[in-house]
Amino acid sequence: MVKKIILWVLVLFGGLLLLAACRKPAAGISEVDKIPDEVQTAINPDYRLQLMTFDNDPYYVIFQSTGKVTAEIDSSEDTLNILLNVSDQTDKNMKQHVYELFLDPEHEVIDVQINGESVYFDESVILN
Repeated sequence: MVKKIILWVLVLFGGLLLLAACRKPAAGISEVDKIPDEVQTAINPDYRLQLMTFDNDPYYVIFQSTGKVTAEIDSSEDTLNILLNVSDQTDKNMKQHVYELFLDPEHEVIDVQINGESVYFDESVILN
């Protein structure tokens, strides 16, 4: 009897772990160290802000800027706000920042703000 209870607890625990592993990540943004080759070759260095995806998940936000950049997200209804803050722009060399972005299903609009000002993507690409 005790063995059956332990077995059922283990089966239930294993099922929960499997469901957690298969769950899509929540909305979020994080800078990536290793840029996928397909993304790296598609980056246009002449554009300041690009959006790329493989079949809509995950998205990659490429931002070219001088200075130190921090990225956060904020959500309101169907809009995901990407808040990019650029500081310490004493260095005149352009730097490439690549972020991995995950959306929740309710997000239909992406609004990017650089230091509080809304901007548009220079390019949006779906990669194969």
